[in-house]
Amino acid sequence: MLMMICLTELTKANGISNLTKSIRRSKVFRLLRVAVSPQYLNGPSADFFAEASNDETSMKSDADLRGNRGSSHHQHRRASGPGAEAGIASNFKRKFSVAYFNEHKELPPTHRHVNVDPAIKKLMDRNNPGSIRECYKIPNDAWDKLIFKQCFTFEYYPQISDLLDDKAITPDWDHVFFAEDALRVEGVRIPAMVQQTRLILEILSRPNINLLDDFYAEVEKSGRLPTLWAVIQLMAKERELKIDPRVFSFSTFECRMMASACERNISSNILRLFKHQSITQSRAKLRQKMDSLINLPETDYDLWVRFHMDLEQWNYMFRSQRQALLPQVFCDQFGVGEAFPVSNQDIH
Repeated sequence: MLMMICLTELTKANGISNLTKSIRRSKVFRLLRVAVSPQYLNGPSADFFAEASNDETSMKSDADLRGNRGSSHHQHRRASGPGAEAGIASNFKRKFSVAYFNEHKELPPTHRHVNVDPAIKKLMDRNNPGSIRECYKIPNDAWDKLIFKQCFTFEYYPQISDLLDDKAITPDWDHVFFAEDALRVEGVRIPAMVQQTRLILEILSRPNINLLDDFYAEVEKSGRLPTLWAVIQLMAKERELKIDPRVFSFSTFECRMMASACERNISSNILRLFKHQSITQSRAKLRQKMDSLINLPETDYDLWVRFHMDLEQWNYMFRSQRQALLPQVFCDQFGVGEAFPVSNQDIH
């Protein structure tokens, strides 16, 4: 990853499969009401250092570093083998430290707490991580104990390109039944007020939009998405020359704006440090990169093997477990509470 934290993509593989079958049978929009899992009532992410140690004292000292917002986090239940959840977060910390140093000529600000691994402490003392190969010699468990201080300022406005794309949104739960075919199936009358289903039109219809006070404040207060906003609408499209249609998902206006703000902050502050990533590259740059890979010269001793891997199903199945600790790392780096974990939480 670095994943794009997008609420509309967070339905598990089994849910997608079952809902897709329902769409095929009914030939109408299937509207999914979702309720947030109880584990998110007081925060969806654990103090990841508490998982690495059974020592209650060390668990308390690490939590204290986060201040009041960290004390409300509950331990996230492991759904896979030991170390699986920490793998992506640990590797991110390793690569981010090197990438940050390459640009700023110093390590990112971190907490010097008692549980810092000696190998990591040595890097801190010299304020230089060395090469990425040197950092790979330090195990994941050591990087797992590294806690960042605030490195960036979270900007509470969305990605402008998302707004210009005029993407679709779904009404909230009180107004979710609006499509004629869905109304017939559910036996529901047309609501008195039909909400907007186009993102850009909804933005233009509101005199003032304050993501911090109107949206994030509500999430920070409860540590979860309000039930009114927790709606995902699935729509079957792109049927041409296909046996089965492709299913697209749409979230509510509030969730779409928060997800876009999270994406923008990650893209402009973190992803740009990783020169090899292609998420933020333009179509022209992507085409240039693909052309360079296709035209790699072959010799009598070297032969390039090219293959395509479709990891979509794997990603749906294991994303929530593998990325459980990463959103909290983002929160530490941006100095925010629940913005990234709630935007990345599973919806059941």
